[in-house]
Amino acid sequence: MPEFAGSTGTIHYRTWVPDEPSALLVHYHGLGEHIGLYEPFAAALNEAGIAVWAHDQLGHGRSDGVRVLIDNVDHLLDDAETLLGLAKAAHPGLPVVLSGHSLGSAVATLLTAERLLPAHHAPTGLVLAGSSLVHVPGADSALVELLASGIDPMDLRKDPGEMSRNEAYAQQLREDPLTWQGGIRLETLQALGIGAARLSAVIESAVLDVPVLLLHGEKDDMAPAVGAREAARLLPNARAVVFPDDLHNILNEIDREDVWKVLVDFVEEVTGD
Repeated sequence: MPEFAGSTGTIHYRTWVPDEPSALLVHYHGLGEHIGLYEPFAAALNEAGIAVWAHDQLGHGRSDGVRVLIDNVDHLLDDAETLLGLAKAAHPGLPVVLSGHSLGSAVATLLTAERLLPAHHAPTGLVLAGSSLVHVPGADSALVELLASGIDPMDLRKDPGEMSRNEAYAQQLREDPLTWQGGIRLETLQALGIGAARLSAVIESAVLDVPVLLLHGEKDDMAPAVGAREAARLLPNARAVVFPDDLHNILNEIDREDVWKVLVDFVEEVTGD
């Protein structure tokens, strides 16, 4: 299995490449996930001629690090940028789209706004799924409400069935030793809080001028859909597609093939395929 030297340890990654790809998508997974969960997603994109690269983020899957410990968001950005460089070197000339789910959407956004745009290396587009990019007053997530009640973040538990209506997928997560089943570490929560402030600054500054597709579930209580709609309103070249009955894990929901089609159509649109 391919690996690279990451910011603070060895990082495991995978590639799914069709014959003669027309575009390259680099995907960043969410908190507690790993890249093996995206096999069906990558297969669907391969059928559309899109190459997919992804890595187990630091502290996740088969990569090094204490499980789900994030003490500095920039470590995630370092590794994400390294993976992107490897992918671009392997596929010179292909248009590149970055995508991310939840935590991964934050990584993709900050990487693009804080590093790639200033260096004139912006991707052709961004796909942000289940993202929490901007806080809308009065629309706190269930997580924020629980933390406000004083609960220890390590005691937080959410059954996979509460994040996807796809029961087969939820059961896969319950039985998967590489999927984190515990709560949120305090250090991770603090680092993500700093990252959230940086995200808000990016969105409100409108510096992120690449085409952006926000994919969201209307019934997502981890990252309320109103935030995706507000981000789409604030960004200069963005649109939100909200699926009425979907929960947080939008890329692995019961109607995931419909979600993937919207994503593929966007990639083909922005890459001119």
